[in-house]
Amino acid sequence: MRNIRDNGQGEGNIWALLLVAILLGLVLLTATRANAQAAASNKLATTIARPATEEKKFKNMNEILVQTFSSLNEEHNGAMSGRYKLATYFGYVPWSMNLVGEFAYNREYTYQRADGTDGYWENPVLAVTKVFASGKDFDTKIIDRMVLSAAGSMPANRDARQKTFLGSTGAAVRVTKTLGPVFVLQRLGYTRGYYEYELMDSGTVNSPDTFKYTSELTLKFSKYFAITGGFVYLHAISYQGVAKGSQWSGYSLDAMPLENLRVSLGVETDRPTMLPDGSGDQLMVFDKRASRVFLEMFLTI
Repeated sequence: MRNIRDNGQGEGNIWALLLVAILLGLVLLTATRANAQAAASNKLATTIARPATEEKKFKNMNEILVQTFSSLNEEHNGAMSGRYKLATYFGYVPWSMNLVGEFAYNREYTYQRADGTDGYWENPVLAVTKVFASGKDFDTKIIDRMVLSAAGSMPANRDARQKTFLGSTGAAVRVTKTLGPVFVLQRLGYTRGYYEYELMDSGTVNSPDTFKYTSELTLKFSKYFAITGGFVYLHAISYQGVAKGSQWSGYSLDAMPLENLRVSLGVETDRPTMLPDGSGDQLMVFDKRASRVFLEMFLTI
């Protein structure tokens, strides 16, 4: 199960970014293979003497997420939509660091959006992560891994233009712990958004500062089945100092038929908890008015 992220309408520069990312990946992979072949040719004896388990210095991994949603809201009951996401990782193993690019597209199947379109690209994200492991980088039994990340995004949709969004930067820390069949994840992040004007085209004040807290727990029944529960809280502060908040919560039954494939069926709720006028609502585990059922496939290549 993966939580939902930002929304927007797609434009041509996303394709340029995708092309650059793909070309960069090909260059890195080509360079790595060329260096390996050269080393094998010039230092054959050394290569033969190396342990068979020697780890490669560079690695590449790709994650593909495909989601289908059906609304539970009475006004749009059964309305279908989808989300498709690609995350590509280029890692340098000795430093436990990764360069990550994320690209996602949302599609409405039942209704058109208010702007008359059927779908939109999310703002693409480029991040650098550093992984710290217990026993290797620090000695504690409280957590198994800690990941520090710095990320940035660029405007790539109509929604971003309406907000006069120029880009964003942010940082986050994530820790994980495995206790037998239980996996626990905690994450805290901050994002700074940059805008050409304090007001959107609609007259609403933009919110440059956003804090995000994520909590996730997975219980594995066997090698092939698990249940997952997740919670996300967003707290944004506008240029005028007015705060607004929203929550996301989701629950799913997960099946892992293959080592690199997970299929999940669940329900999620995405709703505001604090409005700019000071009014708000309590946190809720489930709210049918703001919920939808989802079926997702998560594939690692």
